[in-house]
Amino acid sequence: MSLVRFVVCALVVAGCAEPPEPVAEAPGPPVSPAPVEEHGELLAEIEALHRDRRYEEGLARVGEALEQHPGEALLHFQQGLLLQATGDFATAEAALNRAITLRPAHYPSYRALGDLALGRGAPAEAAEHFEKCVAGLPEHAGCRYGLGLSLIDLGELDAAAVPLASAAGQLDRADVWAELGQLERRRRRMDEALAAYDKALDLDSSHLPSLVGMGQTLVAAGRGEEGRAMLERHREQAALEDELDALRRAAAQPDSDIEIQLQIARIHRQRGQGETEEAVLRQVLARAPGFPPAVLALANRLAHRGDPDAADQLVDSLPQEMSGNPAVLFLKGTIDIARGDEAAALAHFEASLARGEWPPSIYLDAGRAWSRAGFPKHAVAAFERAVVGMPDSVEARAGLARSRQELADQLSVSNRR
Repeated sequence: MSLVRFVVCALVVAGCAEPPEPVAEAPGPPVSPAPVEEHGELLAEIEALHRDRRYEEGLARVGEALEQHPGEALLHFQQGLLLQATGDFATAEAALNRAITLRPAHYPSYRALGDLALGRGAPAEAAEHFEKCVAGLPEHAGCRYGLGLSLIDLGELDAAAVPLASAAGQLDRADVWAELGQLERRRRRMDEALAAYDKALDLDSSHLPSLVGMGQTLVAAGRGEEGRAMLERHREQAALEDELDALRRAAAQPDSDIEIQLQIARIHRQRGQGETEEAVLRQVLARAPGFPPAVLALANRLAHRGDPDAADQLVDSLPQEMSGNPAVLFLKGTIDIARGDEAAALAHFEASLARGEWPPSIYLDAGRAWSRAGFPKHAVAAFERAVVGMPDSVEARAGLARSRQELADQLSVSNRR
């Protein structure tokens, strides 16, 4: 099992930043809730330390508690989770086994043991733990996800499909849908694989495993042009991720320039991570109130998330001499679209396009925006300029072809009228 898979499963099973879920009682002999009530405040304190990633403090606190209450299963469970978070997997496993010895119906411990077994390359043992967890907590997505991963590692692909598909639907995370897509592709169920990758990319349009998986699946399904376009998109997104890592390192320097933060926001926008982009832009404006590039970028973000009034207020705060700037006019058209005023948007877009040249990447963004807004004529013009400036961009060429078809369809409808 890869390190990435192990870390992903660990996040589902135990959570590095989230407290363990409350213990769920399972069918069978009742387990007295007295220990939970008796040590409720203590357990809440330990869980808070875990949640805040203060693992050493948490271990010290649980150690003190175990000296007084060595027979309390939940303390051993918490100790196991904290040890797991620090990377001491062997000692964590011993603690979790003590929890199960003291309380055989404590299914979250089986869940955590399954994760540890997967991490050390023992999928058969992991599957056994996860099956016990599923038996006691049949609706728990983390248990079913772990079982699905274990069965995949055992080569039992058909058996893995049911728990993994169920977990994907409940967890609704890009990484889980991507796992399902990979599984379905290995089962030669291409339509199901593409549907799973679609779900992943709806949640995270820059998810690299889903982009490459989708591209490879499209090629295998005989849709070579679409597949190659998706693989090119994967390459572009991977390059953006590398650029983002470099920018973050630069931004961490004490004398970092504010322009670096703007570049970070740009990459988040290009990767479809609007909320993160907005947070970065607000940090920039906190450092430099009224900084025009940040104002424009934030107003654009607000318009795209459906808050045209807030976007307008930001644009109105710009210096008067910027009112005829092509970027400002384009942004006003975007705000008009958010309001549903297509006539005003068209006027602003035409004025923007007539007033100056933009970098190729801006024409690519403009082509996307005009295509979404239903202006294929303007989209074609923008994509044509993007292709001139970026002749190797698969996305620019695909956007141009799509917009030309949309324009032809629009003209055909008009002629029939």
